[in-house]
Amino acid sequence: IYFYAVLSDGTVAGNRAAIDFAAQMQARYEMPAEALRKSGKVNGAASAKGHAHNLSYAGQLDAVGQSYELLDATQMQAMTGTDFYRSGLFTPGTAVIQPALYIQALGDGLAREGVTIFENSAVLELRRDADWVARTKGGRVMAGKVVLAVNGHAQSFGQFERQLMQVYTYGSMTRAMRADEVERLGGQPNWGVTPSDPMGSTIRRISGIGGDRIVVRNRFTYDPSMQVSEAQLARIVHDHRRAFEARFPMLSDVGFEHSWGGHLCLSRNSVPAFGEVEPGLIAACCQNGLGTTKGTLAGLLAAEMVLGETSDLLAHQLSRASPSRLPPAPFFTPAARMYLRHIERRAGAEL
Repeated sequence: IYFYAVLSDGTVAGNRAAIDFAAQMQARYEMPAEALRKSGKVNGAASAKGHAHNLSYAGQLDAVGQSYELLDATQMQAMTGTDFYRSGLFTPGTAVIQPALYIQALGDGLAREGVTIFENSAVLELRRDADWVARTKGGRVMAGKVVLAVNGHAQSFGQFERQLMQVYTYGSMTRAMRADEVERLGGQPNWGVTPSDPMGSTIRRISGIGGDRIVVRNRFTYDPSMQVSEAQLARIVHDHRRAFEARFPMLSDVGFEHSWGGHLCLSRNSVPAFGEVEPGLIAACCQNGLGTTKGTLAGLLAAEMVLGETSDLLAHQLSRASPSRLPPAPFFTPAARMYLRHIERRAGAEL
């Protein structure tokens, strides 16, 4: 959902390029304002520990010359309507999107320009003959060059084996609030708060074509099968409910309408799975939890590689190490799950 600014010169430049590209697409295809707002984001802190995280983050922002504003509890309540947060750190250089609206509008715009998009056409096999051949249930596509932009499913095509960690995070969205509930909440109609502790809860208030709603995102699970059960999702929704009611006790009668899990791909050394992995096969995968920004950037740079172009951003991306190898699954899987639960518990009030 969020574009982040990562604190090094090369990655800040890459993130800026991704944000600028998304804004250009919004203008080119005349997307609604709701699709992308350059409204910045806020790291919210509910505890002294979270506030200390924000102060540390402010120091890093100072070091790389990025602007920010520290918000006190009164300012946070004026924005969110809740007195849950004791402080916040606002970064104006970031942007927030409505992801479904943005992607649908982008696809529609490309289709109007003659690009053919095949939805519901899973690639069942990818092999190299004279050209690359992608086989689906209904046919085949052949091409001299292929961009593999499938995140953690790169492993499903025999790439980066034992190098990628498959993690899920989870979200719940309320039903559309009534006018009296919106008034009871107060605050601003559109905002997003990411947690000062990475394992905490992201909260977003949206007001647009789907009505006035609140989205809660928290919890992480390690799932190398890249599947999660309905029972697991149901257990996590209880955690969403606790986080929601802790922040919005005035809305205890506002229920969730949608809940889901989303797949993240991480590497142990926090690098992407990017580059030409076989002749004519270019990987643009593994965004390490920053999918919108890093995925957009990886797509742009993969297109440069297909076209034989060069840039400083591409050179920086190609200079990075490959994802580190993971220990054998019988040892790593239970250890990863235990570690995630440990650092979630450590997040305390931020969760």
